[in-house]
Amino acid sequence: MTRHKLEIEYEYDFLLFGVCCYEKDYRFVWSVNNALPGDFVKEEDIRIKDKSASDPLSFAVFRHTDEVMHTDYFIISNKSEGGQSLIPEHKKADYLLMVKGELSEELREEIPKRIKSITQVLMVYEINADGLKSKQHLIF
Repeated sequence: MTRHKLEIEYEYDFLLFGVCCYEKDYRFVWSVNNALPGDFVKEEDIRIKDKSASDPLSFAVFRHTDEVMHTDYFIISNKSEGGQSLIPEHKKADYLLMVKGELSEELREEIPKRIKSITQVLMVYEINADGLKSKQHLIF
């Protein structure tokens, strides 16, 4: 009998930023809501089954949708309660800001500047999603 293997290629058509900030997620999101014109709301957590953990790992997700520009913004915790990272290649990042949809070049430069202006934020940097080994964790 011949075996056929199904290979699925996802498109990673989003912009991704890593954010270093030692605040709890709800305080960080509150600060982002004040710095950006947005209203991030808590969504269902991302749950990932890890071989080293008996229970699935849970990562908090907050979402804001810009109805006019048809753009979704997500703030995702990069650390689980046990300290494991959603994106192990970027362990330094405490949070990930993912932007799905159209984004002007001006806004692409303005968003990291505004987040960096938050007192508790130490660093904001852009992440190339195509180069990540664990990018499948960002498909939800």
